Amino acid sequence: MRQLGDGVENVKVGDRVVPPLYSLTWREKMIIPAEGLFALPPDADIQQLAMLRINPVSAALLLNE
Repeated sequence: MRQLGDGVENVKVGDRVVPPLYSLTWREKMIIPAEGLFALPPDADIQQLAMLRINPVSAALLLNE
């Protein structure tokens, strides 16, 4: 997070967050609502974090079909 709007309390400047699904994230900057955002662990592997949006969905589909 580089900048926060008024009243945002669930994340802070400097946090890494997962963008919302379908947010067209192939960009360097974006303005998004704070609802649903959460801070990622600062010491976590960035490559593992990059898979947060796709791997759980794939696993759920494989287990349920």
